Amino acid sequence: MDGDAEYQRPHLVTWDSVCYSKKEGGLGVKNAGMWNVATVGKLVNWIYTKADRLWVLWIDHIYMKGVDWSSYIPPPDSNWNWRNICKVKGMLATGFQGNHWISDARGYSINAGYQWLQSSHPHVPWYKDVWDSWNVPKQSVIGWLIQRKALNTRVKMAQLRISDNNSCVMCELGPETHAHTFSDCVYSNLVVTNIELWLQMSLQTLPGRCSTIRRKVWRVVRLSCWYMLWTERNKCRIDMNIRRPELLVSEIQKVAQMRIQHKLNFPIQQSDVIWITSLGIHV
Repeated sequence: MDGDAEYQRPHLVTWDSVCYSKKEGGLGVKNAGMWNVATVGKLVNWIYTKADRLWVLWIDHIYMKGVDWSSYIPPPDSNWNWRNICKVKGMLATGFQGNHWISDARGYSINAGYQWLQSSHPHVPWYKDVWDSWNVPKQSVIGWLIQRKALNTRVKMAQLRISDNNSCVMCELGPETHAHTFSDCVYSNLVVTNIELWLQMSLQTLPGRCSTIRRKVWRVVRLSCWYMLWTERNKCRIDMNIRRPELLVSEIQKVAQMRIQHKLNFPIQQSDVIWITSLGIHV
């Protein structure tokens, strides 16, 4: 009821990283705490610019009393809300100076304050591959966790001292890291190799020059492969049994075909028509 978590467990990704934009490797979730600070910054801006508002006049009469706002320090016994407004002023002081928000009454916005508080981070090279509009959303989330190496593999669980066994669930021939699970594992390698033969493209890297349709199909197939491999891994961990690789390959193909067929609603080049048809998809 008080907003605190009833239990704690290791997080897959830190909250700060989740609040990064998708281009920066996050999910683009708003950081509520930062957004609240940016919202209070609007009040700070009103006082800075001496906005023509009754509340600003009242603040100046009761608290400020002619003192310059940039150097004002609230008395210890002042109202809690007022002290927090002054605290936000300190948090945003550099932003107000550097972005010229003080000199322009319309220069500050809540979004501008939030973006400044969050600061910018380098763009990740894989965000388009993960968040393409053709991808299935739940597969995009798994793909995002894979790119961030945030899935609960056995190696990670062993590092957290949750498990003593770090061997691969599917092949038991090596430590279960992200690279092993989706590439080096004997089982995964068989699945990926067969999908690549069917797709006629490598799933490791996208060719530098290819049409838009090939790029989108590649993204759908790769995420479908990753998602189904991770799902199969989890089933194997619980049931202690794993399907034959060819059965999983067939399921990946069906899932990808259904998604591509659903999204394929625009004209494409003849060379791409031949390729798409070879994948068992009607154009």
